[in-house]
Amino acid sequence: MLGAGVTRAVARCTLALAAVQVSACSAATTPKAAAAAEPEANVAAVPVDPQLVLPRPGASAPGTSGLVVLVAPPDPAPVRATVEAFFAAVVTESAQGLEKVVDPAARSRTSTKARPDPALPWWRRRFDALDYTPLASEVFFLPSAMEIHTARDVSTGASVRGLPVVPRSEEVLVRVPIVGQYAAKLMGDEIVFLLKPEPSRGGASASRARTGYTIAELYEDFRLP
Repeated sequence: MLGAGVTRAVARCTLALAAVQVSACSAATTPKAAAAAEPEANVAAVPVDPQLVLPRPGASAPGTSGLVVLVAPPDPAPVRATVEAFFAAVVTESAQGLEKVVDPAARSRTSTKARPDPALPWWRRRFDALDYTPLASEVFFLPSAMEIHTARDVSTGASVRGLPVVPRSEEVLVRVPIVGQYAAKLMGDEIVFLLKPEPSRGGASASRARTGYTIAELYEDFRLP
């Protein structure tokens, strides 16, 4: 009987000791588990991917350039509309009409080597000296004969031989042959326009015709008699 009592006592001591160990382990691990469950404070966020910086847009790029941004070719409709609005102002001798499509700082040259003249005053002198109104009933230029050149043409190797100036960036060069006997007395054989994108809307540009382009330079081999 004594042996059985001792055995039960030993068993009770073993269970008590095990309970103490479990309690101690639980108390020791609980703070760590709680700390691990809480998010760390004041940790700076690190972006997974670096911020993408796009290169400057261009008319073209070689195949080895990697990431490139190309400028879309200009819509010919606003380009033609600008030139046609110019001629519409000429045949009505409207200085105000010219001001809607010709930049105030635009220059006119008889050749690439000639001294430039302010374009708007030059045309006002022509209106004073010559009569352009008969051209309203004549065909003196053909929209289908307009030659439109862009910086893209130059970058792709297209021929620009004979052009008075090479367009850059978003500029557009338009060559217009002049036809008709009466027009030959009032204009050169051709007029070349250098067009630039119209200034941003608002401010001084708010009153401009919304053709999308403004005439920055004119090349025409013509002199007043």
